[in-house]
Amino acid sequence: MTQDLWLWKQECPDSSPQAFIFPDAKGGFMDTGNYRKRVLHKLARELELPKLTFQVIRRTIATLAQKKGTVKDVQGLLRHSRAATTTDVYMQEIPESVRATVNAIHQELRVKSENLLPTDWSVNL
Repeated sequence: MTQDLWLWKQECPDSSPQAFIFPDAKGGFMDTGNYRKRVLHKLARELELPKLTFQVIRRTIATLAQKKGTVKDVQGLLRHSRAATTTDVYMQEIPESVRATVNAIHQELRVKSENLLPTDWSVNL
């Protein structure tokens, strides 16, 4: 990766020693909070997700990867130094009974929200 970063440093608009390798539009450092507000929050609204953060994305990838490869594969993907971090924190299996309960609650809430008329909202406030 060092070689790739060095090549990019040679091509980037500002290759001075003080410059950031991956600057924001003004040449400063990238602010993850700004990215969350501009990109992730917008994406969450479009996808109708209650919350979307880097951690949510990371855990979602880990969950999806459980059935796609080995623990070592997921460990490498998430850049964990210890397999225990991968298995104990990120790859916890959701029991089928819990999954069924969450799906049932989700379905009921969707049906209730679809059946509400705009005038019903003011009554429930």
